[in-house]
Amino acid sequence: MRGPSDATTPPGPTTEGRRRRREGWLILATAFAVVLFAVFESRMPAYTRVGSTSSDAILVALINLNLILLVLLVFLVGRNIVKLILDRRRGILGSHLRTRLVVTFVAIALLPATLLFLVALTFVGNSVEDWFKGQVESALEGSLEVAHAYYKDLADTALGFGRRGRSRSSA
Repeated sequence: MRGPSDATTPPGPTTEGRRRRREGWLILATAFAVVLFAVFESRMPAYTRVGSTSSDAILVALINLNLILLVLLVFLVGRNIVKLILDRRRGILGSHLRTRLVVTFVAIALLPATLLFLVALTFVGNSVEDWFKGQVESALEGSLEVAHAYYKDLADTALGFGRRGRSRSSA
């Protein structure tokens, strides 16, 4: 029989409450950090985004940090959903209230994730456009010059054959 001083007693509701509060704060802090880094990435001036290796390294670090925070957020929210499903199956008192709370947390987590997706979509679109805009334009101009030179050479050759044929026929 276990006594009150036994170290193997299961954790009480106060320990579980502290753990859940700590997880809630961790979820909120992670979501806030994801949004903060997404805003910082989108507000970087254009001249620091392209060309500078130090700004590229900072940008890659921010994107990786944002990805890690997003994975942490998905893990924490997923863990809470699994705990909720298990509590509802066991019929634990208050599981319906926790369902509402977890749905609220999921909605709060999806809002920054959606915002992050939209910012990343815009950022990647602008970056790819900036990266290839000059290269594509110069390639098109070069191919246009090659086409003009080819057609000019072809016209000169045809004109030469035409002159040579006319001089033979008149002689």
